[in-house]
Amino acid sequence: MPKKLSIIIPVYNESKSVLRCLQNISSLYIPNYLKEIIVVDDGSTDNSLYLIEQFKTSNKYTKIISLPKNSGKGYAVKEGIRHATGDIMIIQDSDLEYDPHDILLILKKYENKNCNVVYGSRILGSKIYGNKNAGMIFYIGGVTLTKLMNLLFGTNLTDQPTCYKSWKHTLSKDLIKYCQSKGFEFEIEMTAFFAKENVIEEVPINYYPRSVENGKKITLTDFILSVLTAFRCKLLK
Repeated sequence: MPKKLSIIIPVYNESKSVLRCLQNISSLYIPNYLKEIIVVDDGSTDNSLYLIEQFKTSNKYTKIISLPKNSGKGYAVKEGIRHATGDIMIIQDSDLEYDPHDILLILKKYENKNCNVVYGSRILGSKIYGNKNAGMIFYIGGVTLTKLMNLLFGTNLTDQPTCYKSWKHTLSKDLIKYCQSKGFEFEIEMTAFFAKENVIEEVPINYYPRSVENGKKITLTDFILSVLTAFRCKLLK
């Protein structure tokens, strides 16, 4: 019997890219896996939700969760996890920065039954695919957060802020209990939780960054909150 992959896609005002993202995922053939696409519209004020609903008419394995107001990426991801039924979970951004074909490399890691968590690393991918970064500020911020998490939690990561975080569904219940943040800092909590009892594997992935002008949403405030969250997880949890 094939396993099931739950692909959780938080969306907030991504009308320019969300339909193409969903089409890319829908057309992706994953041997030995069924796909479950869970799209969480985080209170979009453009026509993102309409496009998602149009996509679902011809893709019955898609679940739509529509939040009444914008509550943050972390909140949206958490809602997606609550509705996921797959054996493996993975987060997919809807902004076309990540190539769904790299999901195949991530899933391959799970052939090792002892593997519970896998991240896709843009840094490792840069050595193979020549990935560029979204700008020096974003690059420095990402490296800083990665080094901080490695220091605090004993991990050996190269790309902590990556979107492509995946894990076995058996971890989801405790993950939801552990993670309390609603914004981008939710991902710091995820890593802190996973690092407690698991080795986080990494695989190289492609990356096609977009600029702030083209819709990139993460800010300096998100970085500061992420740093504070890292210390909170270390000291209080």
